Amino acid sequence: MIKSLLFTVVIITTNATLTTRLPNSVHQKIKELAVPNNVRSYVPASYANYTSYLRVINTGTTATPITVAYVDPATGVATTAKTLLASLPVGAARTFSSTQLEAALGLTMAGPVRPMIQVTGTSALEVQSFMQQPGGVFNEFSGVQ
Repeated sequence: MIKSLLFTVVIITTNATLTTRLPNSVHQKIKELAVPNNVRSYVPASYANYTSYLRVINTGTTATPITVAYVDPATGVATTAKTLLASLPVGAARTFSSTQLEAALGLTMAGPVRPMIQVTGTSALEVQSFMQQPGGVFNEFSGVQ
C-alpha cells in the first residue's frame, strides 16, 4: 500500500504568512515566491583561518538582482538590504566569499559574532552555505544540495 504524505510549509514574509500543503517531494519547493533566505551558519571574514561562502542559485523564472542584509543576532532586526549582484540569470549560480558579502553590506564584523545573513531576490532563490577550514577542506552547512 502506498501512502501519500503531505507537509505543511509556513513561509513568513514581511507582508503576510502563507501556509501551503505540498506533496511528499523534497524537490518540490515553493519556487515561484521570492522570499528571503536566512543563512544562520555565517562566520565573519575577520575569523582567522576560516572562510564562509554563500552560493546563490536562481531557481525562479526571471533574472533577479541579489541583495543581502545583516540580521543582528541580539535583536533579530535586519539592516537595509544592499546589492550583492545586479542580475543573476535564470538557472545560474554565483558563489560569494565572506569578504565579498561584508564589502556589499559595508560592514566589518567581529570574529565571535554569529549573525544571520538574509539573501533576497525578486525571483525564487536557493542559498547554500559553505565553510572553508584551515588546510582547504570545504564543508556544506545548508540543506540545499
